Amino acid sequence: MPDMFLDPQRPLTTCTAANCEGCPVSKDVHCHFRARDLTAFLLAGLPIFFIGGAGIFRVNAWWLAPWLVMSFGYFGFIESRVMCSHCPHYAEPGKSLQCWANYGSPRLWKYRPGPMTAWIRNPQTILLLAMHELRLPAQQRRRNSPRGLLQP
Repeated sequence: MPDMFLDPQRPLTTCTAANCEGCPVSKDVHCHFRARDLTAFLLAGLPIFFIGGAGIFRVNAWWLAPWLVMSFGYFGFIESRVMCSHCPHYAEPGKSLQCWANYGSPRLWKYRPGPMTAWIRNPQTILLLAMHELRLPAQQRRRNSPRGLLQP
């Protein structure tokens, strides 16, 4: 994976320093990634995703397709606008991202340096809370049905 990640000896395009030695923001911004970082990210995220998919499939296999569409839509479009477009990696040259979380994702939005505003953060929080609340009616029906099974 030597070409997969940015050169660890070269600062990011948005950095004003000539090299990475003694970088004052290295504790706040993770500029360079290694295969170990990608592995840790995948080991943390993929099991949750697969367990969620298996649970949805077990309840009703027809719900799996909309769940996948919503997941790819969220992580492919909404997340890249809300979170990724503020990341220094988003300003790197090329048509796709070279970070460990969204490697290969296309750059769909313009780079927006600086922290996320409340107008951007709040809709994402509301969306995540709404997704959480959508599962509650299904859980309630399961509790009220015989043997805990969902009835059509």
